[in-house]
Amino acid sequence: SSGESLKDTLRALRIHADRTVLETLLLGALTPGEIVIRVHWSGINYKDALAATRRAPIVRRPPLVGGIDLAGIVESSDVPQFGAGEAVLVTGCGLSETRDGGYATRARVPAEAVIALPESLTLREAMALGTPVLSSNTTAMPEVLGDAAQYFDPDSTEDMIRSLHRF
Repeated sequence: SSGESLKDTLRALRIHADRTVLETLLLGALTPGEIVIRVHWSGINYKDALAATRRAPIVRRPPLVGGIDLAGIVESSDVPQFGAGEAVLVTGCGLSETRDGGYATRARVPAEAVIALPESLTLREAMALGTPVLSSNTTAMPEVLGDAAQYFDPDSTEDMIRSLHRF
């Protein structure tokens, strides 16, 4: 539309029913949410590899942006709990299943899915630990920091592709 501009665009790894491709999208094309996040990091978990290669029916409403987690900085928020500039993470909550996920330069997510990043973690560390660690009561760091997960810079197409090829 005439109200949308280059600042409303993002790059994303989008999973279609028959292919997975890197696309330029308008922010308005993403699934609904009250918070827009500039994605700095997103992990590649086993479930992500299954979704991107379409070896399992992870994506229930294609096309969707892949990635079951993300860490980044709030760009805008329609709720008072989070403000622009805050470091946050999002994991699970239907990302890459029924909602657009973290394999993008920007994400739009519901407020209830957003978690303030603990001061003890950097954005990169949160994704290096990955969803299995962040969502469990015990540490899985030896597995996650080994071959169990990959992380990449979503602003680097080459880094994304290298990470996917490691699987």
